[in-house]
Formats: sequence, structure tokens, C-alpha cells
Amino acid sequence: MKAIPRKDYSVDFPLRSFVICDLCGRSLTASWCKGRNKLYPKYWCKNQNCVSHGTIAKKTLEERFIHLLDGVKLDSPLIKLTQAILLEAWNDEKSLDLSLIMQSEKEKLARDIQIANLSKRISVTEDENLISHYEDQLKGLLDLNQAHKDKCLIKKESYTEEEFRTASEMVFKTLENPVRMWKKPKYIDRSTLIRMHFAEPLRYDVKEGFRTP
Repeated sequence: MKAIPRKDYSVDFPLRSFVICDLCGRSLTASWCKGRNKLYPKYWCKNQNCVSHGTIAKKTLEERFIHLLDGVKLDSPLIKLTQAILLEAWNDEKSLDLSLIMQSEKEKLARDIQIANLSKRISVTEDENLISHYEDQLKGLLDLNQAHKDKCLIKKESYTEEEFRTASEMVFKTLENPVRMWKKPKYIDRSTLIRMHFAEPLRYDVKEGFRTP
């Protein structure tokens, strides 16, 4: 799943919109706050009536998040088991696809024969009503063949086995060491990573930090 950056996304505040206040449930916002001599990066609850409305230092929140992320990584034995299960499912899916393609090709061959016969009938028939009937049948068969062609094109654009292995290895490396991926600068990596590991928004308490996800 490719993540699409939100309009309020900022490279400086990667957790904005992903973390909510544990007390009131509102999303945390963030920005650079002006101090006496310089700007300070802060997160805070949007709800002005919330008792947790005070600011949270970016360094504090994000270091706690990295600690949380490090705690949800998968162990190597579980990674290998899941890879084996995924590969087996992939092979089963390929076998099913091949069976369906063979059946589809047989049906197309039968339609091609019908198309040839109808074309011959149209060429020798003088009855206009009958010709119209044959042409309707012919159009239906040609539409089915076009649908078959489009379906085959989609199949050709699917992952090859090599691409599947490469993509799955990248996913499992991320699951095994999510902190390394988090430290990459690309938003797409961070956004996808959060969705891979957390089914719901993360709740944060000013005093106790992140709640159990």
C-alpha cells in the first residue's frame, strides 16, 4: 500500500496526524514555536479545553516513538515462517491463475470458431432480420474476446516471481528492523511503515508517553 502524503504533512514533524491525545482523542498538531532566541519544534493537542494542551518537545515524542517501534519488530524465526507461508500462498495463486488462463483460452477458441461461422452466415444471408440477429451475436462474442484480451494484459502486468521475491524481502526486512526504515528521509517509507505496524492511531499521554498499541 503506497501512502499518499496529507496536505498538512511536514518532513519536520513525521508523526503529525498519526498520533492522538490519550485524554481527549484529538489529533496532535505540530510546528516550530518561537522562543526567546530561536525556534523550537513542538507537538501538542489541538483541543484547547484538554488538560494535556501543553506542548511536547519533538525530540521527546519521536524518541519515545522509536522505542515503541523497536518493540514491535518481528523476531527472525517468525519472519522466516511467515515468508514460507507467503511463498506457498503465492505458488498456490500462480497454479490457480494458470488453470483459469487455460480454461479462458479454451473458451476463446470456441468463440473464435463461432465468430468465423457467424461471419460466413452473414456473408451469404440476404434476410435483413437474420443478418441483424447474427450481427448482434457477433458483437457479443467480440466483446467477450476483448474482455479476455484486457484480462490477459492485466495478468502480464502483475508481479513476476523475481519481483515478488524482491518486494516480499523488502517488506520482511522492514518488519524485522522498522527503526532503520523509519530513519530514512522519505515520507512514503514512514507513512507505509506506520500502517504496516499499527492498525489504529497511536495514543500519547504527556506524562506516560505512548499507550499500548
